[in-house]
Amino acid sequence: MAVGDGIAAAGAATRTGWEVGALAGTGSSRSRQLVKLVFLGLTSVVLYAGLYAFDEPILESSARGGWYFLIPVIIAFVFSIAHGTFTGHFWEVLGVRAKR
Repeated sequence: MAVGDGIAAAGAATRTGWEVGALAGTGSSRSRQLVKLVFLGLTSVVLYAGLYAFDEPILESSARGGWYFLIPVIIAFVFSIAHGTFTGHFWEVLGVRAKR
């Protein structure tokens, strides 16, 4: 492998619209990012566990009619925000970012 091969590969990653780097941050910045990543991951796990633990009461209450149909919609929004934030932060910690 020649010296220029690594540069060409880095250029290819940039041309595709993504920048790939080593784990983002150094020192305390990196540890704060990892703590935030773990917190967001645990939040997602707790939400999924709660959904599976309380699936019957959620279904029963949303089947009542009226405004209760909003219960699954609100749950979907909460899951979307929590999991999306975790996933975005996960890729950021790995150093994969969209080209700006």
